[in-house]
Amino acid sequence: MAADFDTVANLVRGWFNTKITTVLPLSTGFDNADFTPPTSGTWCACQVRFDGRADAAIGQPRVQGTLEAQLYGESDQGTADVQSKAASIADVFDGLQIGGPPVVSFFVSEIQTVGPTGRGYWQLNVSCPFYSDEV
Repeated sequence: MAADFDTVANLVRGWFNTKITTVLPLSTGFDNADFTPPTSGTWCACQVRFDGRADAAIGQPRVQGTLEAQLYGESDQGTADVQSKAASIADVFDGLQIGGPPVVSFFVSEIQTVGPTGRGYWQLNVSCPFYSDEV
């Protein structure tokens, strides 16, 4: 039986909360909860997206998805804090395996510069692709 989407998403969010939100610290809004961004400092909008199911092998379904972390820092404060936090997220999730069952395995993360948002923030996105094969 394939991994349940909610179970996988909650496992990924929980790991992000434990290893990023509380350790860095980083004010984070998750896609499954209400969030009001802070009026100052760096903050993150975090979501778990699913790309659907595929077969890892015959008869072995695989859930595929991406952890997306959108980081926002105040434009007038420079980019060092946002870049540092983006690198920390990538470092934590690159090649990581969590859970069991289901086991969630991450590939190499990608950091993309979005730049100025026009609302006083500078944005970087961190994409952490993953898959899970079983429950």
